[in-house]
Amino acid sequence: MVLGMLFVIVEEGLWDQEFVDRFTNDPSLEALGPHLRGKNRLGLAFTPEWAESICGIDAEVIRSLAVEYATTPRACIIPGHGLEGRLNVTQASRALALLRVVAGHIDGEGCDVMTLPGPARNPEFFLEDKVVKDYKRTDPVFMFAVPPYNPPACTYPLEFMMQGLLPTPDAVRDMQEGKIQVAFVQGGNPMVMLPQPKVTQEALAKVGFIAVADPYLTETGMLADLILPAATYLERTEPEWFKWDYWTSSVRLRQQAVTVGEAWPDSRIIIKLGQQLGFKDAFPTDDVTWYIDHL
Repeated sequence: MVLGMLFVIVEEGLWDQEFVDRFTNDPSLEALGPHLRGKNRLGLAFTPEWAESICGIDAEVIRSLAVEYATTPRACIIPGHGLEGRLNVTQASRALALLRVVAGHIDGEGCDVMTLPGPARNPEFFLEDKVVKDYKRTDPVFMFAVPPYNPPACTYPLEFMMQGLLPTPDAVRDMQEGKIQVAFVQGGNPMVMLPQPKVTQEALAKVGFIAVADPYLTETGMLADLILPAATYLERTEPEWFKWDYWTSSVRLRQQAVTVGEAWPDSRIIIKLGQQLGFKDAFPTDDVTWYIDHL
């Protein structure tokens, strides 16, 4: 359905060219346009009629909705778990993101608003200067918005909201090209979270050493050279902020309630790793509360 809407918006010239050309890596829709018209792996034009045969929604309804969405100045889309809590929704979610962008309904009044993750953090807490050559910090510093890692073509407001470091497609490509010798996976399961698990597995196979920290033996953990049992949230003391609470600028403290076995909190694993890598000035203590205060 969304592809059908995109087809209508592009073919009828209802897309926001100024927004697309300024903020995306596809000026004039040189890639998306042909993709919608049939230059895709299916060899099919994604018309409303094509969409109707799959999603069961009348082609004219799809066409009307596309026109209404694209020509309404104040329009936003809130999918949530009605879509995202299902199986095989990666491409549907991407299509919705493209729909917002093509219509220019990003960060405008009455549209999808993108807020920086507040409050601002202590700029001395982060280690970008040890990773990025000639790094120049821009204040204020927000969590999950580390400027040097965004692709050059993607500029505000198209920022990577939940990517603290390297955008995922770039990381996978670097693995495929043999540029990453060591991978350390925490709080994620790329073999399940990313589309095309065969591609992900082939990329991980080119990494010399893989460590995974997780409370469970995941699909990614099955490929690892080293598995570290990570503590659950009840066994950790750490700052906590829900990902959609950015605008409240609130930070809460979760305090350790129990100790189970010998599993370490992720924070302690990072501290010990930092010390072993020689960053003892940045990791002067094992006490996690020192880092919380510092942050």
